Amino acid sequence: MLNALVLGFVVIVLVGILHGVINVFCHAKEITVMIKQWFENSLQIFKNVSLQKIIVAIKQRFIIFTNFFSNFQLYEIITKVKQWVIDFPKTFKNFFIWFSKNPQMRSFGRALGIDLVIGIIMAMIFLLWLHNYPFLADPEDASMDFVMQRNQCDPDTKKCSFSKNENIPPITLLDIDDKTYVKWERPPITPRNHIKELIDSAVNYGAKVIVVDIFMTHRQSIIPKQREQHRYLANFLTQETLEGLYNPAQSHPDDQELYEYLAKYASTYCSNGKKCPIIILIPDLIQQKGQTAGNESIFDIHKQPVFQVQKSFLDEAVEKSSPYIQWASPKFLISPFDNTVRRLWLWHPVCNDQKPQVIPSVHLLVSAIVSNKSEDVGGSLKNVERELHNFVEKDCNPYYKPPSLQKPISSLKVGKGEIAGGGIRQRIVFTMPWPSKQEKDAKKGIDNQKFAFSTQRNESILRVFSVFGYLEQVKSSRKNLLGGRIRDSIVIIGGSHTDAQDIHRTPLGEMPGEFVIANAIYSFLSYGEIRGTSVLEILGFKILLIVLFVAMATFINNMFVSKLPSVLRYWRIVIIILVTAIEWFALQMWFSTELLKEGVWFDFSIPLVAILFHHIASQFQGHDDERCWPEKSVFIERGGECEN
Repeated sequence: MLNALVLGFVVIVLVGILHGVINVFCHAKEITVMIKQWFENSLQIFKNVSLQKIIVAIKQRFIIFTNFFSNFQLYEIITKVKQWVIDFPKTFKNFFIWFSKNPQMRSFGRALGIDLVIGIIMAMIFLLWLHNYPFLADPEDASMDFVMQRNQCDPDTKKCSFSKNENIPPITLLDIDDKTYVKWERPPITPRNHIKELIDSAVNYGAKVIVVDIFMTHRQSIIPKQREQHRYLANFLTQETLEGLYNPAQSHPDDQELYEYLAKYASTYCSNGKKCPIIILIPDLIQQKGQTAGNESIFDIHKQPVFQVQKSFLDEAVEKSSPYIQWASPKFLISPFDNTVRRLWLWHPVCNDQKPQVIPSVHLLVSAIVSNKSEDVGGSLKNVERELHNFVEKDCNPYYKPPSLQKPISSLKVGKGEIAGGGIRQRIVFTMPWPSKQEKDAKKGIDNQKFAFSTQRNESILRVFSVFGYLEQVKSSRKNLLGGRIRDSIVIIGGSHTDAQDIHRTPLGEMPGEFVIANAIYSFLSYGEIRGTSVLEILGFKILLIVLFVAMATFINNMFVSKLPSVLRYWRIVIIILVTAIEWFALQMWFSTELLKEGVWFDFSIPLVAILFHHIASQFQGHDDERCWPEKSVFIERGGECEN
């Protein structure tokens, strides 16, 4: 570990000299003007809004610092620091002479040089070629999780520190919770008449999009005497098995009610220029034969399985009301190393009647609808279908490898390049945690709202209603109170009740699938795909940080370390290294936290992994010398060389 710390200090000193630290302290006023001008030029060079905002923030903090600097007139401190910097070449020369004459330090220097070369080579290999492999992606995922936890909305006050994009509509979640499920007498399949009531209320209140996060494959037409028997098995029975439980004489009235409502939806609510919300349903997708779950090796990149679409009794109804009713995939990508949901595929290749197709994800489809500025929503949906048609495979293979995009799909907020699920681009930026049971059971307001998230300016981000109380209010004289809450919002209908078995582990703790979808929709509408920093950008940030650290190290040495007794004077290296390491981590964390608020990820985990691997390599390099280290006195007496 000491080797790594000394290595970091040597690199900091060398690069700091190259970047003119001496001139910074010798010509403070000129450098201040130059840096201010550099910030002005940077605003013109960086066209990206995210980087521009960061540069503006840094500029503002620099101006505050310079004002503080001038107000307190730290001329004496500047003079001392300037004198130390002027004497630095002589000090460094004396240190180098002492270093070269000491046999132990000379041997250590040779090992340090090898470690330096290994560290640089491995860092470049990690950044350029191995970045998406699990043994590197997993630490990066963990570091991004840590930053998300710092950026999340306050679980107690439900306030979010980030600003809300004006073009993002609020999200309304109609939750079939345990209370609702018990009131409905715990049915094995969610009653279709209640689903119809929820959809119809959202349509009448003027919702923008309606997402139904409930599988619609199986009918409700189970013979009454067998309902109790199959209550907990309905989610695991195949379509063929359920066929034997259907009442052949007639369809269940609830099934028929929902079917007729959806079949007539386009003609009733969307014809003659009427503006109606798009309804998104989720199909039941099952694995094909020959598919295996999870990765088999740490060198496997995530593969996308091609699922088989199960037939639904609503297929014909959806087709009649197309394009105003759509199918979309809610499938999550679970990290194998800790079973945590972190990603959602942009689209899913599926096999339908042995024919390959592509189904868009829920968040991609919602984004296409919400981002459409024209009134032609049907045209926007056709554009999605046209773009995704380019990714339809020729055959129904068990797995699908997403191709690299040669150009961005601006209408879908998808950038060019690799779209494999193992990368950072498909990550969900989780911002809203699911409350604890005590909070969910708290007394509700007059409109049966369970909880809500908003910005510091009280801009609504998400509201959650209990379905049982919500439906009671829809039928009561207070139904108009809900109109303002639902109008122009993204409505998600789902279930968090225990029997749904739809609880997932996320970076912000456990939450139901409906809430994962809500976070994914808000993430994609806010940022689109997460943009990772390039190698050049990372190096640029590192150089900037190194210059700052060298300046800080010089200041600390001159003001504090130089006053130590002569016996402890050589401890200055240890003190400077410790302070530098702490500030390196703190500043990189600040960069990562601020950039992620703008949808840009700056990874600070790869340097740590590079240190780990180069230490492993150095252990192999020093394996032949291991027998010398137990007897350090012998090692020093023999000039730092091992005898064979």
